[in-house]
Amino acid sequence: MAKARTPRNDSSVTPINRKPSEVKELRKSSNGNGNVEEEIRRRAYELFQQRGGEHGRHHEDWLRAEAEVRARYANRTA
Repeated sequence: MAKARTPRNDSSVTPINRKPSEVKELRKSSNGNGNVEEEIRRRAYELFQQRGGEHGRHHEDWLRAEAEVRARYANRTA
């Protein structure tokens, strides 16, 4: 018997220590090429790959990626 597929929502990849207002801000921010949250997600995955695919540090990867992306956007507006 096949398992029922659970739909994936964006909150499943957003760190749980984020305030709802921070999550909303990430989702509505855009860079012309898509969503900032998606850019953070891609960068976090790059960091994961750079570590050789070592599991268990996804939270660190996300926070580092988020800091890098936010810094890039902050420098554009400064």
